[in-house]
Amino acid sequence: MAVDVGGSEIVKFYRGKTIFITGGTGFIGRVLVEHLMRKCGVHKIYVLVRAKKGVEPKDRKHSLFNVPLFDELRAIKPNFVDSIIFINGDISEPDLGIDEVSRVLLTNDVQVVFHIAATVNLQANLKKATSINVRGTQAMCRLCSKMKKIEAFVYVSTAYAHSNREEIGEVIYDAPIDADNLMKVTESLSDDQVDRITKHLLCGWQNSYTFTKAVSENLLKAYVDRMPICVVRPGLVISTKCDPIEGWVDNIYGPMGFVSGTATGVLRVSNVDLEAKTEFVPADFVCSTLIASACKTAKEGSLP
Repeated sequence: MAVDVGGSEIVKFYRGKTIFITGGTGFIGRVLVEHLMRKCGVHKIYVLVRAKKGVEPKDRKHSLFNVPLFDELRAIKPNFVDSIIFINGDISEPDLGIDEVSRVLLTNDVQVVFHIAATVNLQANLKKATSINVRGTQAMCRLCSKMKKIEAFVYVSTAYAHSNREEIGEVIYDAPIDADNLMKVTESLSDDQVDRITKHLLCGWQNSYTFTKAVSENLLKAYVDRMPICVVRPGLVISTKCDPIEGWVDNIYGPMGFVSGTATGVLRVSNVDLEAKTEFVPADFVCSTLIASACKTAKEGSLP
């Protein structure tokens, strides 16, 4: 789908910029990479990836980006993958598992950051969810707050991070427990011990995912004076609507699993609440929001 965005203020902001993305090999991440490359004219994109033994980076790039999502971009810029640079690391490791050379490179080079990586498993053990979603976010903040050219740090949360509230505003709320204390508790106990006290720790949140997202949002407040920060809370992300192609998706998680099961005849009956409202949002809408949010944050500073 060709889009004329040449005169856009957002495109002008991104042109020639260097981007750093966590979760860039995932569903939302790949759509975001495609949008930034095709419509925004960015200079290069660093993507945090876990190293795989016996698999060369160029082979991983081929498998990740040689999919229909990138066909239009490939027609315009055949060698676009050369502008995508893998940074070996792991969001759950201390200091993101990034070596010193890569750390210096990112610190000196990056201007805009999108932190998407997270465990989205609603049933994840609180210990694991805290390690990835909370400690990983803290490590990202520590790294990115030292970036010499940082203009915007966009944290991807969820619309359900504060679903225990009657109304949710565009503010960062206090969490029932701060990030450091939650990490101390979960890291000092075994998985079984954490499981036994999880219900108490969740303080009314429905699952470890939404709870750790709320805690992660709260920890961002300690960094708002060190870099421009923005939080984006999408609903349940589904396939692309039309940009760059209709209906692209790479997983059958959540709502896509329900749709796939129904379409194939595997799922024929389901117990649902007809009064409940579910917030679905296409992946291309989410990525457009992320892109616009970073631009707005760079110009106006951290959002409340």
